[in-house]
Amino acid sequence: MLVNFKKKIIFCFIYFLLSNCSYQNTKTSNLHIIHLENIKKIELKVASYRVENNHNINKKKSTELQGFEKSLQNSFTDWANKKFTLVGEKNNIVMYINQAEILIEEVKKNKGIKKIIFFEEQKRYLVLLKIILSFTDEDLSTADLNINGEIDFFIKDNTSINDRKRLLNKAIKKLIVSVDKNLNENIKKNTFKRYLSRIN
Repeated sequence: MLVNFKKKIIFCFIYFLLSNCSYQNTKTSNLHIIHLENIKKIELKVASYRVENNHNINKKKSTELQGFEKSLQNSFTDWANKKFTLVGEKNNIVMYINQAEILIEEVKKNKGIKKIIFFEEQKRYLVLLKIILSFTDEDLSTADLNINGEIDFFIKDNTSINDRKRLLNKAIKKLIVSVDKNLNENIKKNTFKRYLSRIN
């Protein structure tokens, strides 16, 4: 009876470990969409609006980098879909996402004692966004607003998966906030004023 009891205890312990590992892997493998709060919405005198993503993720990049870019594209598209309120009966607008990319710009390697104390390798990532906001009026005249943004962040080879996600999310959030601020300022220019109702 004592032997059976010990077997049950060991089985429960192994089951707990496997369940816990499975939960952690599921939790850390998904890069979520970053939802921004307190973003000023723009009311536009247009009847239709859509977002077109023209940037395809390079499948030759590492799985991690592809995941980073997917998170960037999903987060930016989520912001773009929520940014505008349409109050017009004519005119239309298209937001073209021409670049939403993350590149490895620099790799720093440590050797000897520095490698042991600090890290073996550190990568500098560059996050890039290029969009065009294209306005078309009822006479088919067009006006384009170009907005570019970039930001970098660093990841060491000994950085945990969750910390990598946090660094990525922080960089993406800062970049989208910067693009958002740029858009709010530039849409007030005379070229686009006739399409602008107000900024809330």
